[in-house]
Amino acid sequence: MGDGILYESGIERSARTPGTEYDGLYYHAGAAQMADGTYQQNLTSTDGTASAGVYGTSARAYYKQYFDHNSEAQVFSASFVKLREVAIGYTLPARWLGKLPFKDVRIQAVGRNLMLWTPKSNKDFDPEGTMATTGGGLVQGFENMSLPSTKSYGFNLSFKL
Repeated sequence: MGDGILYESGIERSARTPGTEYDGLYYHAGAAQMADGTYQQNLTSTDGTASAGVYGTSARAYYKQYFDHNSEAQVFSASFVKLREVAIGYTLPARWLGKLPFKDVRIQAVGRNLMLWTPKSNKDFDPEGTMATTGGGLVQGFENMSLPSTKSYGFNLSFKL
């Protein structure tokens, strides 16, 4: 989230003209204290781009400021249901093999990590594979630079001599 790669962190960026997302400053909602001590609304644009206001910042700092150190925005349910593996196979009848030196020939299609159902608030992470690293090792329950789970498909062929 702090790096701006999730959907929630790109709403204002995607409202800008493609190719100009990083050209201008971004302005947070809230109050800006002026030099004379008064306060003024910081965000003044109304087009969803957060592109006008008093005190602006870069796109990276804009998203990092809110998402990177906002613990409440980073708490997710670890509940999930996963279709971890599906295998469909067929054992060839012995009569098909004739005089071949093989027996018990089995062909199988396999898929892994095919589906993941999580609460809507946790649609970007696989709770089972999410963790962070510290100087002391891995820490479960925190996502920090972990790799996403990948789907895989394959075939197995097994036989006996």
